[in-house]
Amino acid sequence: MGRYDRASTKTELAIQEAYWRIYENGDTATVTVDEICDEAGVHRSTFYHHFKSVEAASDSIKERQMSLLKDLFERTGGKNVDFTAFIPAFQELFDENERYLVPLVKEYGTGNSRSNTGPTSKI
Repeated sequence: MGRYDRASTKTELAIQEAYWRIYENGDTATVTVDEICDEAGVHRSTFYHHFKSVEAASDSIKERQMSLLKDLFERTGGKNVDFTAFIPAFQELFDENERYLVPLVKEYGTGNSRSNTGPTSKI
């Protein structure tokens, strides 16, 4: 990965983290691009270079977490999962990502594609 790619990934993660901090604080009923940009310390054009909308930023966090879970499942045997390997690996993954996984599990547990308790997105 080149320097540009690392910088781009770092910026994308900063935007995701900014979104998530606002989401966790629950300070407002909506999360806006301006709020995310202020929190991340980036310009609106930088936000839109990485994401089409606030929902896209939120979705990218969900996709990353689902990818980590799918990868873990595949690494521990897939359909023939080795639970002696899966459980400790899942615990480690959970410890590293708890702040994302708990709200996402609750959201998917309700059968909603979007959380009814989290902030809505506005541009």
